Amino acid sequence: MDKLEKFLSLQGVAPEYYNYSGQLTPVRLEDRAHLLEACGYSLFDEQKLNDYIFELDARPWQTWLPPASILTEGQNSHVEVRIHPDDYYTRFDWFVETEQHQHFNGSFVPGDLEETGNYYVGSDRYFAVKVDLGELPTGYHVLTLRANDLEQQARLIVAPPRCWGFGEEKIWGFTCQVYTLRSARNWGVGDFTDLQELIRLSAAAGADLIGINPLHASLDFSQEQISPYSPSDRLRLDPIYIDPEAEADYQDNPQLNKRASDGSWKRRLKDLRKTPFVDYTAVSRLKYEVFEEMYRFFRIHHLEAGTSRARDFARFIESQGLPLQQFATFEADRAPGRGMPGDSGLYLYLQWLADRQLEKCNKLAEEVGMKIGLMRDLAVGAQGGGAEVQGNLELFCPRVNFGAPADPLGPLGQDWGLPPPNPVILKKQGYSHFIGLLQTNMAHCGALRIDHAMALMRLWWCPQDRPSSQGAYVYYPFKALLAILCLESHRNQCAVVGEDLGVVPDDFRAYLHGAGVLSNKMFYFEHYDGWHFKLPWDHEPQAMLMITNHDVPTLAGWWNRADLSLRRKLGLIGSDQEFQEQNNLRDGQKLEVLNWLEKQHLLPGPYGDKNVDRPLDEALCGAI
Repeated sequence: MDKLEKFLSLQGVAPEYYNYSGQLTPVRLEDRAHLLEACGYSLFDEQKLNDYIFELDARPWQTWLPPASILTEGQNSHVEVRIHPDDYYTRFDWFVETEQHQHFNGSFVPGDLEETGNYYVGSDRYFAVKVDLGELPTGYHVLTLRANDLEQQARLIVAPPRCWGFGEEKIWGFTCQVYTLRSARNWGVGDFTDLQELIRLSAAAGADLIGINPLHASLDFSQEQISPYSPSDRLRLDPIYIDPEAEADYQDNPQLNKRASDGSWKRRLKDLRKTPFVDYTAVSRLKYEVFEEMYRFFRIHHLEAGTSRARDFARFIESQGLPLQQFATFEADRAPGRGMPGDSGLYLYLQWLADRQLEKCNKLAEEVGMKIGLMRDLAVGAQGGGAEVQGNLELFCPRVNFGAPADPLGPLGQDWGLPPPNPVILKKQGYSHFIGLLQTNMAHCGALRIDHAMALMRLWWCPQDRPSSQGAYVYYPFKALLAILCLESHRNQCAVVGEDLGVVPDDFRAYLHGAGVLSNKMFYFEHYDGWHFKLPWDHEPQAMLMITNHDVPTLAGWWNRADLSLRRKLGLIGSDQEFQEQNNLRDGQKLEVLNWLEKQHLLPGPYGDKNVDRPLDEALCGAI
């Protein structure tokens, strides 16, 4: 293996992959190298290339411990320690302080232990040994190693073997994009009070789950930038979902009470409620006018007075740590350009309000007896110009995007316009960012859906200056990330659904299944043979079955072929002949749906003639 190939391998860049049709597809060396050049590596400077390889291949042997070690609950905990040959007979002392402030300790002499590997750095033969730490409780612990007046610390992550689950009982529920909720009282966009009402209605109907869109903080208020799947920061909530009128800082505020009775104010709200689509710009401006006044009131009547409300705010700020402070500073720094207030305290305050209102939704779901309640959604990435990436530029590669190679839904490949994390830096940081993502997104819910769960194992990196087809897969520390997912699932008592649609690596689903992660099955794709739809009793039991999600057409759009017309318009269907062939194929699929329902005695009467041109109605929709 030459030096360039070796460095690409150490960085996890795969030289080939199996495409959607199962064919092994090589990736050109030039394309793979271009991705890492875009990350700032000088691959054709031989000295620098040598330095890069040394840092990834040899340098780890010159430290006793990796930044983090992953261990499994209920098993004797072994860590690998790498030793210089001069320390063969040196006594090493180790100390573990657990998250629960328990203490364990011991000692070892490397020469007394079985060697598990070796590596030459120059003429020095380093070797590795496994050190038994005994059985440790789950959690994030600190391991300290001492010898020869030297000391090194590293993180120990002890995880259960499977995610938290809710049993074998079958349950059902709804999915809902919160912003689409309409009510006579909201301000033109669905909010957390609307979500509470939906929870009450759903529970009364016997539902045990409500899946919601990602609630991540958005980068901008424009219609083009508002996608929940292209957020500014996945660790933070979007204040647009706050119901101002539910807060004491609104209810007790004379200025806002006066405004609420103003005729022009009422007209603004009425107009926003009447719009056929959410006017994000207008809604945001309206809400932030009120948020600013609410925060002013809160500062004077609570912060300065040191009330219990102020103390709760302070506890929240402390619990969220530096990432929240960074987010608030980011929002305040760019606020003047958006005509917004530049006080970082306002953005801390809004995160507190949003968190508390979401918490109320979750508690209500528990009170009305829903077995799962809310299922939150974790987007696969964040925008390069947003707070999450800008606050951690060492981790992300802002000159590269990720997406997907060609598949039937995206025959040209896909570039999602989001920067990927560098897997080497992810490990170097002890997985801290990933842990934070899970902790914040598993809060106040009973389940978490992970969008594009294959990102736990690999991502399709795309060059920003070339077609996405000239990308390559980059691999991540999958087993470590899966273990952390299991740990956080238990700590938050949060079930996990992994969206595993598209080009899925070999054995990926088996690993998820073994870790107790539910698969995500989509109605359109669940066939026996690529054609005949599966009957209910033949579906995988450890799965969440969905009719549609945000990546596929609505059921009505699929039935009336609107998705095919859109694909023809976008050039994804290349000719009128192909368009007609796709329409004929869809008619055959629709006939199969009717036959499928008939086998289960669910076919509505009007569809007994198997007329595939009959429009979808509520009866057919309900039967499916």
